[in-house]
Amino acid sequence: MANRRSDKLRGKYYLYLDGTSSRDLELRLLSSEGLVRRQVVRQGTRTEKMLPAVLNFVAKSGATPAGLAVVCQGGSFTQTRLVCAAANALAYAWSVPVVAVKAGASQAEVWSLFKSGLRRGLALPQYQGPGVG
Repeated sequence: MANRRSDKLRGKYYLYLDGTSSRDLELRLLSSEGLVRRQVVRQGTRTEKMLPAVLNFVAKSGATPAGLAVVCQGGSFTQTRLVCAAANALAYAWSVPVVAVKAGASQAEVWSLFKSGLRRGLALPQYQGPGVG
């Protein structure tokens, strides 16, 4: 049964990472049909928890995602950079594209970015909080 699910999902879903909430990390698996699975990892943007949480979440699906979407705008200065760096590293390791999205982007908006034929690149953090002029 697990192998069937892996084959069914392989290359057909995308991983969405959002670290803009106060130290929590929201993970979603998105497909053309919508949300496949969602998990909020408490204190998930802490460096020692982030990658293990993401890898466990992805491992439960049984397949590597076809791409990543990461919220690179909003959240704290450090959090924004940590989440973007982790997403870029995972995209590089998995040889999949990564796209930066704004906080609050709808699933339809995120999915349309993936459908537009992404190429590999970097998701750059955009901090616009205090001290930025």
